[in-house]
Amino acid sequence: MNVKLAAAIFAAGAVAGCAPQTVKVPVGNIEVVIAPDAPPAVRFAAGEMKSLLGRMSGTEVPVVTAPTAGRYPIVLGTNAWSVAAGLRPETLKRDSYCVLISEKGALIAGCDDPKADPASPVGYTERATLFGVYGFLDRH
Repeated sequence: MNVKLAAAIFAAGAVAGCAPQTVKVPVGNIEVVIAPDAPPAVRFAAGEMKSLLGRMSGTEVPVVTAPTAGRYPIVLGTNAWSVAAGLRPETLKRDSYCVLISEKGALIAGCDDPKADPASPVGYTERATLFGVYGFLDRH
């Protein structure tokens, strides 16, 4: 897919009998949103999303701590926005994540270690939101 076109197309696959969904998003209008108190794993995931989306689209993708009116937010982590949307990653198996895509934005959330450095090769820490970012970019 050529994401340098006027719109990027994200298609959500059928999950639990739901019909696939296609959402068109202007490439230069995407932002990554994390809570101000996001844990290190979510901050790392936001950096990866910013970097990879920026390289794919050729545009600067900002990381912000609240959605901006008129922009397409990709919200990362378990926070007030993902909880309000009904995402409950704590009910999933370890390293699993939830993705919700709509015309108004996307949410990606998984269980994340509240303190551990996700970039560290030492230890086995939860960083499911990061796995969700990679899965989202791979599929959509």
